[in-house]
Amino acid sequence: MEAIHIAMSVDKRFLIPASVAIRSISLHAMTTHVIHVFHDDLDEADMKKLRSVVGNDTSLEFIECQVSDLPAHHLPSYLSKTSLFRLFVGTLLPEKLSRVIYIDADTLIRRPLGDLWNLDLHGNTVAAIQDPVLPWIGAPMGPPWRAMQIDPHARYFNSGVMRIDLHRWREERIGESSLRILETHRVSFGDQCALNCVLIGRVEYISPQWNLQSGFFWPERSLAETYEPPSDLEQAISNPSIVHFNSSPLGRPWQNPCKNPFCHEWREIAKGTYLAEWHPSRRLLMPALVATVEVSKKMATRMLGPVYK
Repeated sequence: MEAIHIAMSVDKRFLIPASVAIRSISLHAMTTHVIHVFHDDLDEADMKKLRSVVGNDTSLEFIECQVSDLPAHHLPSYLSKTSLFRLFVGTLLPEKLSRVIYIDADTLIRRPLGDLWNLDLHGNTVAAIQDPVLPWIGAPMGPPWRAMQIDPHARYFNSGVMRIDLHRWREERIGESSLRILETHRVSFGDQCALNCVLIGRVEYISPQWNLQSGFFWPERSLAETYEPPSDLEQAISNPSIVHFNSSPLGRPWQNPCKNPFCHEWREIAKGTYLAEWHPSRRLLMPALVATVEVSKKMATRMLGPVYK
């Protein structure tokens, strides 16, 4: 059976989240998995930790990238240049590889990835989910669509999970085109915004179960109910295939407090690794966000019931 290939960008700052993400992939591997780890600052001790979390059906390939080689780009302050590594997926991976699943390090994989791997892209370059907080190019915080002369009504995807047709990615020079946008325009979400501008009309939109972000539990900001069928949305929220712990008032499992419904599940997997004696760091929660967290908690409890508790 064909191996499933996964790419992930990792730096020291995200070593712990990446360890749990990789472990969760390995736990659900039904066939051989190869995880290509793009990095710039991992040392041998870091790599040893990551190798310790995988099972017999999963192997890691560390691919060193040079941040210093990247030209200056207009990235927001919260993003490191490591986020740009996925733009080079076409050149960093073997030419013979025709497809890959890109997954951010701040994720939890809850079931086998075979369905995503074998997904029919219907001639598109990538498969991804529509972002619940920024669902359209012209939404607040979206790319400067006027200056770029692009359609503000185009759907906007989250690039934290993508199934990529590498042949098309290379032929269409997606990475190079995205870098040019970052060189000439300031955007809110770095390479994600650039990819959205380049890939308009070339995205196969899929169920949010494959990238359930924290924004789905953020009622004041989520617009998912306006475009996702209610049954699909409810099923994705209650039993997702991939949970994406991106930044939100809910927090993240490697921090306290964390109110994400799947925080406990993430921490349970962490306990089965070298992180058994590790404890989440304390994060400061702005008072203005406390009310939002409580509303999100009530919404999640109502939708998830015992899963949330």
